[in-house]
Amino acid sequence: MFTTISIHQVNPGKKETALDIFKTNTILGRKQQGFISRDIFVSVEDPMKVTTVTSWETKSQLEAWAVNPERPKRDKNAEPLFAGMEIVIYEDVKV
Repeated sequence: MFTTISIHQVNPGKKETALDIFKTNTILGRKQQGFISRDIFVSVEDPMKVTTVTSWETKSQLEAWAVNPERPKRDKNAEPLFAGMEIVIYEDVKV
């Protein structure tokens, strides 16, 4: 299993738009081969910090999702949703 943990620092005034995109991507992801789960967390201390945790059966399925043309596209001229973002992929270690 491969899991991405993504930490997004949402720009002021963009939180609802960002959450809508996270929700839409979750609904679309559920239809993709290899999708296991996705959780969306909003920080209690910093409500503009949103963390998503998404798991896939294989790394290639995760990578296919990353380039899926069905994912919502943002207008390149629109103000950015995020001031910063960190995405790390982890592999599950069976013990």
